[in-house]
Amino acid sequence: MADFASTKRTASFDDWHEQLMDYVELRGGSASDAEAWREDYESGRSVADAWHDAWGDD
Repeated sequence: MADFASTKRTASFDDWHEQLMDYVELRGGSASDAEAWREDYESGRSVADAWHDAWGDD
C-alpha cells in the first residue's frame, strides 16, 4: 500500500516516485518525468505535498 506521507527520510527516491505515480492515478496530473520531481524529494516533501504544490487542490 502506498504511503503518500513518505519523504526522503522514509523512502528511496525510486520508491517515493512510485508512490507519487500511484497518487497521480488517484488525483490526476502527471509525474512520468521522475527527474522533474527530484527537487521535491530532496527538499523532504511528502508525496502528497509535492503533488498539491504542482497540481493544487481538486
